[in-house]
Amino acid sequence: MKQSKSAPLPPATHEEQAFFVAANGYSGFRSRYDTVFASLSYSHVYVIKGGPGTGKSRAMRETARAVEERGGQAQYIYCSSDPDSLDGVILNHGEKKIALLDGTAPHTRCTPYPGVIDEIINLGEFWNSECLGEQHDEIVRLSQEKNNRYHMAYRFLAAAGTIDQAANELLAYCINREKLQKAVIRTLHELTPSASPKETIQYWNACSMKGKVWFSPIPSNTRIVQVDGYLGSGRYYLNALRDALRQTKRFSYLLIPSCYTDERVEGIYFPDDNLLFIEEAPTEAEKTINMRRFLKQDATSKLRPKIKQLLALHESMTDTAVSYLKEAGVYHFALEQIYGAAMDFAAKERYVSALIEKIIKQLF
Repeated sequence: MKQSKSAPLPPATHEEQAFFVAANGYSGFRSRYDTVFASLSYSHVYVIKGGPGTGKSRAMRETARAVEERGGQAQYIYCSSDPDSLDGVILNHGEKKIALLDGTAPHTRCTPYPGVIDEIINLGEFWNSECLGEQHDEIVRLSQEKNNRYHMAYRFLAAAGTIDQAANELLAYCINREKLQKAVIRTLHELTPSASPKETIQYWNACSMKGKVWFSPIPSNTRIVQVDGYLGSGRYYLNALRDALRQTKRFSYLLIPSCYTDERVEGIYFPDDNLLFIEEAPTEAEKTINMRRFLKQDATSKLRPKIKQLLALHESMTDTAVSYLKEAGVYHFALEQIYGAAMDFAAKERYVSALIEKIIKQLF
């Protein structure tokens, strides 16, 4: 027999380390699940299965809060389509690291080391299949409508990608590459080399059901350099800086790609210097790089109207994609209501409580 949902979780008492590992972009849905949640990077990986509204996100958040209350650390990985929900959490204490993640479509996760590292948590055990069976036609209809909206969203994102490529090709005629490269080399000379150079990649933004969403999981005292995005030119500085970093292999840095394409860098964070270069600064920047310095005046004057027109079209296409993602959200949340009504949440919460105690013992 179904049980009512348990009480809402209390708000977090600290700033979360939050980011995405997947994105809706020009090529559709793309994910870094296999890299971020590679089994051999963890002592245990718990893959949570279950339909929408069965409490996967809540189970992950409850576990993360419990670990933090005992002095451990947690990173919160949010869903790029529904940024109110979690795709996963990474839990640390000392040298031990455990992951919990949503293993359902579109980021279906296998278990390469079952019983040794990987373990499946099936929240479907706590729903009433007969109750769901009575809603068969409605579940199928809602699922199909949701998928149709995603299909249309990706069509408009693909169109936005074509427009973005055209704008970038025009902008390329305007860039003074020699001057830009000299500026990038000066930046490298100001950075602290790392004893163990490493590139890490995180998505900080998402094109989602809630619109365009940004996170900035950086320390509050981070030094911020804003790269002026005039005519979309900020990508040239950041992409050139990324290429130089990869070539020199002397620095540790966090690469922040655009949610639309990995080819466009929107930010780079240097942990050894607590320094962030970014197009859209989350707070007031201590310095701004004026990209107009690197633009050829004659070419820019000639091509500016066409580039601005393309940028406006790009904004229109991405806005339309977001509108379709929002419509997909309506059907998704309707599915959550159906599955939630079929759930025995009391039994599910008891199961999750036991799981939390198991993970606490493994970490501490």
